[in-house]
Amino acid sequence: MTHGKVRYKDYSPTANDSNATSLPLYTIGIAAKLTNTSVHTLRMYEDKGLILPHKTRTNRRVYSQTDIERILCIRKHIVEDGLNIAGIKAILAMVPCWEFRPCSQECRESCDAYTSISKPCWSASNKGKECQNIDCRTCDVYLLANKCSDIKALYKELMNKKD
Repeated sequence: MTHGKVRYKDYSPTANDSNATSLPLYTIGIAAKLTNTSVHTLRMYEDKGLILPHKTRTNRRVYSQTDIERILCIRKHIVEDGLNIAGIKAILAMVPCWEFRPCSQECRESCDAYTSISKPCWSASNKGKECQNIDCRTCDVYLLANKCSDIKALYKELMNKKD
């Protein structure tokens, strides 16, 4: 998958990095402490497609401040809002990524993000050509979940960015 190809050593800030919040700094143990979450749980969030940590050349997970904020939002949805992982994924899967990263109808039909009701776009196995070579961690659709808002507020925010 595309999001796994960007390695920590190869990471350099891009135009999308308005500041250093996306710089991978924290090991999985530090990320667990910062979020009051177990290492096992962070690995599970990754396996379930909720987070996309950076990886070193030796395949160690490294987290940015943006990742920390995202994990805290996931925890809030679970602990305070009573959602489970499947519920969070289903909500995130409802975000119409094709509205924010325009693609043709032909590409949509072959894209898992368009047809799946259980996986968010960054977890899609088959992506449209417009999204095949992007780092999902920099996409507005992926970053949307870091806001810790309800889905309507998130959608409104993306719609405002689009206009």
